[in-house]
Amino acid sequence: MASQFFAGRRPSTRPRQVERYDLAILFDPKATDLSSDAKAIERFVEAAEALRIGTEVITKEDYDQVAEFDALFIRETTSVNHHTYRFARRAAAEGLVVIDDPESILKCTNKVYLAELLDQRHIPTPKTLIVHRDNIDQIVPVLGLPCILKQPDSAFSQGVVKASTAAEAVSGVEALLERSDLVIAQEFLPTPFDWRIGILDRKPLFACQYFMAPKHWQIINRHTDEDNRYGRVKTLPVELAPRRVVSTALKAANLIGDGLYGVDLKQIGHRCCVIEVNDNPTIQSGFEDAVLKDTLYTRILEVFLQRLERRRQGLPRMIRPSPLGLFAATGVELEYMIVDADSLDVRPLSDELIRALTGAYRSDVDRGPFTWSNELVLHVLEFKTTDPAPSLRGLATAFQAEVAEANRRLLPFAARLLPTAMHPWMDPARETRLWPHEYSPVYAAYDRIFGCAGHGWSNLQSLHLNLPFANDHEFARLHAATRALLPLLPALAASSPIVDGRPTGWLDHRLAVYRTNSARLPSVTGQVIPEPAYSRAEYGRNILEPMYRDIAPWDPEGTLQDEFLNSPRSHRPLRPRQHRDSRPGRRRMPRRRPGHRSAHRGRSPRPHGRTLDPPHHPPAPRHHRPGGDADRRGARRRCRRRAGPPSSRRSRSSHRTSLRGAHPLAGPDRGTAGLGQTRRCGTCGLAGHPSSRMSGAPHPGSPRG
Repeated sequence: MASQFFAGRRPSTRPRQVERYDLAILFDPKATDLSSDAKAIERFVEAAEALRIGTEVITKEDYDQVAEFDALFIRETTSVNHHTYRFARRAAAEGLVVIDDPESILKCTNKVYLAELLDQRHIPTPKTLIVHRDNIDQIVPVLGLPCILKQPDSAFSQGVVKASTAAEAVSGVEALLERSDLVIAQEFLPTPFDWRIGILDRKPLFACQYFMAPKHWQIINRHTDEDNRYGRVKTLPVELAPRRVVSTALKAANLIGDGLYGVDLKQIGHRCCVIEVNDNPTIQSGFEDAVLKDTLYTRILEVFLQRLERRRQGLPRMIRPSPLGLFAATGVELEYMIVDADSLDVRPLSDELIRALTGAYRSDVDRGPFTWSNELVLHVLEFKTTDPAPSLRGLATAFQAEVAEANRRLLPFAARLLPTAMHPWMDPARETRLWPHEYSPVYAAYDRIFGCAGHGWSNLQSLHLNLPFANDHEFARLHAATRALLPLLPALAASSPIVDGRPTGWLDHRLAVYRTNSARLPSVTGQVIPEPAYSRAEYGRNILEPMYRDIAPWDPEGTLQDEFLNSPRSHRPLRPRQHRDSRPGRRRMPRRRPGHRSAHRGRSPRPHGRTLDPPHHPPAPRHHRPGGDADRRGARRRCRRRAGPPSSRRSRSSHRTSLRGAHPLAGPDRGTAGLGQTRRCGTCGLAGHPSSRMSGAPHPGSPRG
């Protein structure tokens, strides 16, 4: 057993009677390239023992004993023509929980398969050409020089060649073709470091920057002395890694499975490219565990324990849910302001509320069917469905129960929730407080670039609808339908006529400030209504990529170069995989990131009857604005015709509420969550109109602009 676990340098595992399961760790301490060093193996053993998992370190000589264990953890560099793959297959056949599983080994050790898979699923990679003897002459025209040549089963920087001339490319390929029928050729992307994102059970585990070896283009230089062979490693919390890097790594790893993977990526400006997905990623003491320390080992062993428990209970292994189709489910998100219970001034204490509920400053509170989470500023709290809801039926009542519970929890703070799209007298320059905890670097980047102490960032609340699509055909239909619907929404949901304590002349002032909040980089907002797109790839190419390119000089760390940057537009595509791994049968919405605006939401449509000008244009004259006198007179005539005969209508005096005389907090408490708001028809501007009532809406009393 691995030379009695390194010649008896540590005591044996705990007595068998207290062990729940037995785990074998396959490890070769004499190997040249170690996935884990001896100290890391010891920490794995300690973490297992703390979970009452008996552990033995085995070598390739112990193949016949695999069936005696409940689980197998492979900590050797894997290959198909290797004992590691035979161990994985044997363990899987015996019903053991296995990491790395044989399917992951097959997929990750075949770079040809990986290249085709990533290309098929539109995961960004360097320009790639699969080379055989008949297309060697295409390498330079397609990829340029220098370029990288890879053996399909290469690992630890071995079997990888850099060709700087056409002659080197030809000779390098011919040498590699002697050992394989196919060779991977890629464009050369010079960067000071590669990102390595560790993924476990479809969740990010660690984030590292692997710097290039001194005076070399790889992280390992095998042609120099030991002191200069390796580049340095910088480990940082996952939440501080660029969101785009982490999300791209997750998308790539999820194509392989739910095991333990290390995704290598390069980031150049707005480009983020996957180099490869590795099974059996390196986890060595002092490097990958530098941030999480013992927690890293515990998290990995907890996944083993969860899977072992499921097997013991006879439950099937958690299967990744199939993509949700068009209108198969809906995710709903509601944003509320936290205000003083007496004065109604904003109170920046969402973090203290979450801390009171969870004991820590966290970004969200999981309450089963619903989740409470933070937003950009401390005076806003968001409620959302934890999983996509198959129907909207009953959601209004359920959301109201969550709002009532939040109001109860806010009583000790002498605070309460307030609906409406904008606070009517908040002073953003004086009262803005950004969220300072998890994901705060993202909020800080937004503030540095755009300045968040303004109405367009800190004084906006919304209702968000998340709608799924399963493929490009469904995406094109949903995108087109949403573009047609968005301009109509202000007529139905305008609720922000008063800002800075006075009427603004806009029924939907929220939209007026929202469309200009990213004026420094106009491509981020565009024309608010998104441009036509007929596939996810086209959406990324025509809408997302220009934003990434424009913000790159302002965002050298790449913090905002992710899909959530698209928040100022009306909607963005939600990928089909709408879940987080959880209990079987539950599909979760993607984890909410700061500024993240999910798919095809009823968010920020262009004002009724007016084409939006670019942000630098002055606002139109009052008589052309939504709610202007000329527009309103005609709209009132149409609305009165719809309202029925005079005997069935309210008197004109009771029906009319002057735009300049109405206060959004005036009138009876008609809202289901705290103070109500006098309702006003979004078309004619009159209060109490039947057409302005949204029966069954999940957020009555606070229609969102």
